[in-house]
Amino acid sequence: MRVETIIFSKDVYSKKNSRTLGAVGAKPNSPGSQKKNGRWFRKTLKYSDAFYKWHGIELARLLGDGIEKFVTPFNMVYRLYPGSLALKDISNQVESVNDLLVDAKIIPDDCQSYLRSLHPQYIHYDWENPRIEVDIIQLPRTDHCEALEILKDKERLKAIAKAEKTTQVAVTLRCKEILGRPPIALILEKI
Repeated sequence: MRVETIIFSKDVYSKKNSRTLGAVGAKPNSPGSQKKNGRWFRKTLKYSDAFYKWHGIELARLLGDGIEKFVTPFNMVYRLYPGSLALKDISNQVESVNDLLVDAKIIPDDCQSYLRSLHPQYIHYDWENPRIEVDIIQLPRTDHCEALEILKDKERLKAIAKAEKTTQVAVTLRCKEILGRPPIALILEKI
């Protein structure tokens, strides 16, 4: 079982709470456009400069570390060591970390197809070294993983149907049947 621990030093900036309302030029009568002082604008949300700076620095560090990509499924455990008494939204910090890990291509996505469980927890205050420690724990592959990958990859679906001399509909129904029952761990033999 593979476990990778990644440490994010200092404060993690919340992507969600750092949004501000901005305006960009828009075409007349486009959805969401408004006319102000003779010019057409559309309201947009943009993230703060602090978030972009944090994201850029951490992304460069993760890409330089050469961490191998995780395959599905996996669990994630977050240990938060805040450096101040300021109240922070744990779910927003976790979301920022997950988005960063997806951008660094360490995890494919943070949806339920890949991420089976996540456990954020405050450990204690660390005034001198605030950080978030993230453990990514690789789980054994299951028949659910295979069925999801087949359903998402149309070329693979066609190839399986052709190899089994059946229809794509039959393969799709078999995959959906697999997803409707408890998962079975697959034993992968190394050649």
